[in-house]
Amino acid sequence: MLLDPNNPRALIYQLDRLKAYLSQLPKVNEDNSLSEHERLILEAHTLLKLSSKDILASLDKESVMYERLNDFLTRMQSLLNKVHDMISKTYFKHVVEQKQLFTLDGF
Repeated sequence: MLLDPNNPRALIYQLDRLKAYLSQLPKVNEDNSLSEHERLILEAHTLLKLSSKDILASLDKESVMYERLNDFLTRMQSLLNKVHDMISKTYFKHVVEQKQLFTLDGF
């Protein structure tokens, strides 16, 4: 499910689309270097492409858990959260000055 590029529910499918969409955003670096969100999505995409489904699906005999899969998904979630944060910081203005519309001088 993670590595099927033709399945819209697969992570690789979603990362491919996200990578394509992010490449369409206005460039913030004039020197043609990767922006932080592009670097992070490339890291997530590469991590997924280099992963092995056999290794991720191996059961840890001691803990009877899928430790490698858990570690992989935790890392992937962290990268995608950072992508979100960097896009938000880069393209959206969060600090807005407050302007007082009226004064209370008459009261």
